Amino acid sequence: MIVHRLATLQAADKIIVLKNGAVVEESGHEALLSRVGVYALLHKAQAEADIGGSVVKEALWHASSS
Repeated sequence: MIVHRLATLQAADKIIVLKNGAVVEESGHEALLSRVGVYALLHKAQAEADIGGSVVKEALWHASSS
């Protein structure tokens, strides 16, 4: 399943995160959130954007530069 809203994945047994076509993270929702990786940064950005935050560009920058 490919999703744009990460909240859709919360119940998934395994989430695979791709960056530039390569697997960069693989685990469950809670485990991925506990790391400071691509998934956690994007999840935070989406959550804050939903409540009017402005961290999306920062999270995308971090995700693309790591």
